Amino acid sequence: MGGPQRKNLPLIGDVSEKLGLNLGRLPDIANVGMRHLAGEARDALWVQTGGKVDVTKPRRFYGILNERCNLKCQGCDYWRREHYVDEMSAEEWIRVLAEIKDFVGPFHINFSGGEPLLKHGLFDILNYCRDNDILAGMTSNAIILRERQAKQLVEAQLFSLNISLDGFKPETHDLQRGVKGSHKGVLRTIELMEDHSKATGIPIPLVIKPTVSKINFREMPEIVKLVADMGVNGILFQPVSDWGTDEIDNLWITEIDELQRVVDELLELKRQGYPILSADWHLQDWVRHFKKDTRTDLQVGADGVQCWVGLTTFVIKTDGTIVNCHTLDPIGNVQKQSVRDIWYGPTGKERRAETVKCTIACSENCNIKRTVKQNVEGALRLLRN
Repeated sequence: MGGPQRKNLPLIGDVSEKLGLNLGRLPDIANVGMRHLAGEARDALWVQTGGKVDVTKPRRFYGILNERCNLKCQGCDYWRREHYVDEMSAEEWIRVLAEIKDFVGPFHINFSGGEPLLKHGLFDILNYCRDNDILAGMTSNAIILRERQAKQLVEAQLFSLNISLDGFKPETHDLQRGVKGSHKGVLRTIELMEDHSKATGIPIPLVIKPTVSKINFREMPEIVKLVADMGVNGILFQPVSDWGTDEIDNLWITEIDELQRVVDELLELKRQGYPILSADWHLQDWVRHFKKDTRTDLQVGADGVQCWVGLTTFVIKTDGTIVNCHTLDPIGNVQKQSVRDIWYGPTGKERRAETVKCTIACSENCNIKRTVKQNVEGALRLLRN
């Protein structure tokens, strides 16, 4: 189905090995960069005209494949639900992906859950992306991954596999994730993916994504050193958000002085070359986030925009509902409307005007705008073999 699979040419493979970089993915990275720059220009035009000229197009795509999960994370409510919403089938997801490509051209999407490895038809979706110039990443808790699935993920040529690791100590990770032995499962998965990548010659970038909380924040520098020793491509932090769970008081960091020391240590590790993908300002923003302060004008930027998700982000929920942000109402549903009509419809336009003035000032990765330099640095991390 679709176009040819992406393959590394022999000459590129030889040069890649000498440089320690996967140059076969360089065209993919370059295309992402060009789309980023074009999107920045469209965003600027929207801001400068107060939304009167709207040629924006989404460029950050997220697909929540299911709500089912095999863990019981303290900061999440999926596993507490008595009923899950209806899931779109793999065939429906493929139809939506084709429609998005018709609208925006080749794009990058990150799939998550719940736990996406529990999704029936997952590999049909990932292989469709591989064969149709759609760069697919995936976020997983990774503890149920076995040999066969690791082989299938490598063959799907994921753009990146994001793995949740919430503690240097096994007991810390297992406490936050709610299942004993899950830390061991994560480390096993990292080894499995690296083994299959080496065996096939298909590098899959691995990114560790800790959720930073009161339980684990002191261990973040140790996690950085651990995963660097394991050879992963990078680590991207996400401070815990208040999702309204009963355990939020156990997760919210109140030891601000200690938190600042951890942030300073992480910034120093990044300067030393450790594979930290988080922007410096995002690390520094943890203190403001946990103090629940608003952002300063300097942090907001000269354009006065608080949040960009209404201009950039398209989150496809399990049942086809579309949101720009989990704190806001939906802008449509891909089972009832076209992607283009959802984006340029009255609700989508209203949401753009609403989000640029948002005062929630959360510290989510989804609303971060990175500079070209930061994107290049991140790309080089993902290109490393």
